[in-house]
Amino acid sequence: MRFRWVPFAVLLPVSLAGCGKKPTAASAPPARSGRAVVAAVALPSAGRAAPSAPAPVAEPSPTRFEDQPWKPEEYEPALSEEADKLFKRELLVARKAAAEKRYDDAITHYTQALSTGRNDAQCLGERGYVRLLKKQFDEAGDDLWFAAGAVGSDRTLAQVWYNLGLTLAEQAEPELSRAAFARSLALAPSSQAKAKLGQQSHCGASVQRAEALGDAAAQIVKGWLGVHKFLGSEGEPKTESEARQLACATQSQYNFAAVAAEANCTDAPPWSMSCCAGFGHFLAMYMMVYPRANNRFFAINYGMIGGWPRACQGAAMPEATIYGRHLVLKTVDSSIQANTDFDTRGDPDGNSDPPCRTGPRELQFEVYDLDTAKRLLQVRSLTPGAPQFEVNAAGTQATLRGADCDATLTLP
Repeated sequence: MRFRWVPFAVLLPVSLAGCGKKPTAASAPPARSGRAVVAAVALPSAGRAAPSAPAPVAEPSPTRFEDQPWKPEEYEPALSEEADKLFKRELLVARKAAAEKRYDDAITHYTQALSTGRNDAQCLGERGYVRLLKKQFDEAGDDLWFAAGAVGSDRTLAQVWYNLGLTLAEQAEPELSRAAFARSLALAPSSQAKAKLGQQSHCGASVQRAEALGDAAAQIVKGWLGVHKFLGSEGEPKTESEARQLACATQSQYNFAAVAAEANCTDAPPWSMSCCAGFGHFLAMYMMVYPRANNRFFAINYGMIGGWPRACQGAAMPEATIYGRHLVLKTVDSSIQANTDFDTRGDPDGNSDPPCRTGPRELQFEVYDLDTAKRLLQVRSLTPGAPQFEVNAAGTQATLRGADCDATLTLP
């Protein structure tokens, strides 16, 4: 597990026409094995400009997030009396095996308890801890992450976050590990979490700069021929004019996720391109193109946008704002994956699809340099209780305020 934030998306009752090849010029944003479903937001557009002019500066406004109530579902699906008894019995057997260091047996019985579909942070977190003891760090990370989004007391969730901090430390993720320990401490007092933090910040948000972020799904491309290649559009254009026409036609035929379906890039930039519908036409690939100086373009691949809950798949359109030469993307999301522990044979409704398992809801900001396509900054926070994040109008600095996270971050 890499403690990744995966966008949540709204399930829209639309059908999308796949148009063009799947883009190959850039990889999709980092993602966990599944994704989840909330409200998608529209991308603000700025004033009209010539196609090859630098992207206009949006009217700056504080990049804030108003906390909204959120809590995990108690059970999905609802447990029968027989399933509830099975859960309690198997949990007791699993704990006895763990205490006796029979870890394989413990995992087997934790899994049997979870096969009932109960969304229980304690059981899932305990299995994650046993997997951590067995040095199965990826599996432990997955269990602990989804335990953090499950039903449990503050003390239980504090223990989950502490063990997740231990797992992330083993995976050489020091900033994410620190944030996990801070989140543990915020939920319940703990001398262990205090010791792990030491003199480090108690901010529960993780703040990572470019050197820790790795590759991003953005590129600077030359001319419309470069845009066409980035998008993976159909056709083999020979001229800039042909490439522009084909690239701007790379768009799904419906007004999907509040993006205007206006052909040939006749609206003001930045421009949204969509294609390659999938999952029963409930998702489509979305890319954004921002013109820059000297016939260059900043292009970014958001990946598959939309929602298909039967397969526990989905992603949200980020909200985008430009400050100076920096692009700020804001997404409220929660990772999701199929609960493969669930025994579908016991489903009273006869539904062969397992229910989805969701992680905690989070707020993510990413900052890109429009002239280099470099991802400069990523800030990830739990909601509710996320600190306020703002970028000044010139795009030269970002600030975090509140929730023990007061900091000023210089943007190159």
